[in-house]
Amino acid sequence: MTDDQARSAEIAEEIGKRILAKEAAPTANPTTPGQAVVLVKVADAHTRLEPMATGVVDHVDGAGTVHIRWDPDGHVLGLIPGADEWRELHPRWQATPLVEVKFCPHCKRIKPVEEFALRNRGKTKRQSWCRDCINGTKKEAPRG
Repeated sequence: MTDDQARSAEIAEEIGKRILAKEAAPTANPTTPGQAVVLVKVADAHTRLEPMATGVVDHVDGAGTVHIRWDPDGHVLGLIPGADEWRELHPRWQATPLVEVKFCPHCKRIKPVEEFALRNRGKTKRQSWCRDCINGTKKEAPRG
């Protein structure tokens, strides 16, 4: 191997190290409230949780136990750093909240249900037209 080839190999290795250092590795045992996590292993033999269960950090108590609200039922189980292991859940795998939508036949658009006024006092049914269409037709109507 020539000096130029050796130098090129050193540079490539250094660039590879820098790239790896910049990549965001998942945080081991995150403790920030609201942070999404995935369970790696748990020391409690009586829990119903299994590895790969997901949840959100709820709080950390005075003893250092990290309390996590687990999906899908929301029960809370405290994990002990050192005995249990969990990791930060990559944002790609975090669930995105679903938005309920409705079709407006007047403007022919799909919009969030919040853009449709409530129809009845029971507050369960919504108008068929969106608020923009209802307000637009009221302004266009001739006054007599």
